[in-house]
Amino acid sequence: MSYHINYLDMKKTILSTLSLGVLLLGACTPAQKEYTIVGTTDEDLNGQTIYLHDLDNQVKLDSIVVAENAFEFTAPIEEPLLAVVTDGQRMGLNFVLEPGTINISLQKENPTALGTPLNEVKSKFAEDQTAITKPVMDLYKELQEKGLDRAELNKTMEEFYQANNITERQLQLVKDYFTNNSSTILAIDALNNLKGNVSNDEMLGFIEQLTPALKETKTVKAILTDIKALELTAEGEMFTDFTIATEEGGEVSLSDYVGKGKYVLVDFWASWCGPCRAEVPNLIEINNLYKDKEFEILGVAVWDKPEATKKAIEELDMDWAQIINAERIPTDIYGIKGIPHIILFGPDGTILNRGIRGEQIKTILAEIFN
Repeated sequence: MSYHINYLDMKKTILSTLSLGVLLLGACTPAQKEYTIVGTTDEDLNGQTIYLHDLDNQVKLDSIVVAENAFEFTAPIEEPLLAVVTDGQRMGLNFVLEPGTINISLQKENPTALGTPLNEVKSKFAEDQTAITKPVMDLYKELQEKGLDRAELNKTMEEFYQANNITERQLQLVKDYFTNNSSTILAIDALNNLKGNVSNDEMLGFIEQLTPALKETKTVKAILTDIKALELTAEGEMFTDFTIATEEGGEVSLSDYVGKGKYVLVDFWASWCGPCRAEVPNLIEINNLYKDKEFEILGVAVWDKPEATKKAIEELDMDWAQIINAERIPTDIYGIKGIPHIILFGPDGTILNRGIRGEQIKTILAEIFN
C-alpha cells in the first residue's frame, strides 16, 4: 500500500493551525482590570497601619504601613465597589474602588479621592453638600462663641434652616445624585444618604430603579430588612417583644414592662451618645411629673458596654428601670439606626409614638394625663 502526500495541503494545514493558535492565545488573555491607590497622609500617620475595606460586604481587603507620608494599594478588580481607607481610629475616607489610579489624600482637614470617573462624581457631590452645610456650621460656631443658651441657639438655628430651605436643598441634592447615577455603585452611596430621610414607600421606589446586580448588594438587602422592621413596628402596631440575658444569669423582656396597663416611655440609648445624655434632663423632668400616674420610663441600653452603662446611669441620676447590654437585638427589631430613639407604648402595648424627643414628649403626655 502506498501513500501520496500533498505537501502543499500539509503546508496550508500547518499555517492554519499556527494561525488558529495565535488567535486562541489572543482570546484567552484579555487585559485584566486593576486599581491602584496612591495615597498621601499627615505626618503623624507615619508608622500607622492603613486599612482598605469593602463597605458593602464589611470585609478587609488589604492593609499597609504608612511610610514617608504615603501608602499604595494595587490589585485586580472586576466591578466598582464602595470602599473605605482608614487608620482604624480617627481618619477615614469613603470612596469608590474602581479600575484606574485613585489619588487619595488622607489629610485631616480635607480628605479626598480623585482621578477616576466615579470618584470625580462622588467628590463633586461632596462639594455640593459642603456648599449647603458650611453656612450652617459657620453660624452654629458663631452662636456658640456668643455664649447663647441651648434654647436660644436651637431656635436661631431652626429659623436659619427654614429661611434657607436647608433640609429641602440637602434632600433634593441626594435625590438628584441618585437619579443621575442609578445604574452605578454611586446609587448605593445615595441610598445610604437617603436612609431615614424619606418614607419607606419612596425608598422602595428608588430601589426599584436599581439594576438587578445593585439590588443584590448587602446594603440594599439590609435596607429592605429595615423597612420591613419599621412596618412591623410602626405607630398603631402592637409592640414586638424581645428578651435580653442579664448578668445574673436570668432574662428580662420588654413585655415585663410594656402591655401591663401603663403608658411606658422606652428610651433606647448608650452612655457614649452625646444626644442621649442631653435628653436625660428632659426624661428626669417627665419622670417626676408622671411617675405617680399610670406611667413609667424604661431605659434600654444598646451598642454599649455594661460597665459604661452602669456608670452613666449613676452619673446622670437615671432613676428608672433599665435593660442593660441589649446590643443590636432591639434596634434590629425596631429598625432603629440612630439614638436616642424614644417610643411611647400605650397601656395595652400599642405603639403610640416613636422617634419623639424633648418638648414633643411633654406635649403628648400632657394631652394624655391633663
